[in-house]
Amino acid sequence: MNRKFSVNSRFKKALIVAAVSMALPISSTVPAIAQESPKTVYEQEIIITNEHEILEVGKDKDVESVEEFVRQQRKNNLGSKARYEAFLTNGTLRIDTLKCQWASVDYFKHSGSTISAKFGARQYNKNQWSNSQRISAGGRGGGTFKISSKGPGSGSVQGLMRVGSDTFKTKIVPCK
Repeated sequence: MNRKFSVNSRFKKALIVAAVSMALPISSTVPAIAQESPKTVYEQEIIITNEHEILEVGKDKDVESVEEFVRQQRKNNLGSKARYEAFLTNGTLRIDTLKCQWASVDYFKHSGSTISAKFGARQYNKNQWSNSQRISAGGRGGGTFKISSKGPGSGSVQGLMRVGSDTFKTKIVPCK
């Protein structure tokens, strides 16, 4: 079958063919870009000691668990920190102070249902609070707060955890 095309229709056909031929290489490279390389995220819990040693935490690592490291440190009485742990029904609330500059309040949740908690530090009758965090069994939450040795009571500080309307407190520890 013989077809006759006008100049106008040939131009349109050439334009369509050119557009399609240019679009094909672009569309075939898009999946290659999207599948460039899978990203892997690796998380490793670490402990940085007062001696600036980095220890990996976990099975077959430098330290089996943070709790085990803390127990061992307490047993050896090492470090220039003040520490207190309050053992609650479903976990452990801990406060550490470092060089009268920082207070770290941590909660290690061993069992029970997921909670929403805010962490805080009380010093000189003033509270500092973190944002709310959700913590499930096996998890950990907490906050780090700037403290000072200037003021009444030699800078003593207390760790806080607020869950709903309840506030759990550590003992007051000296600023060291």
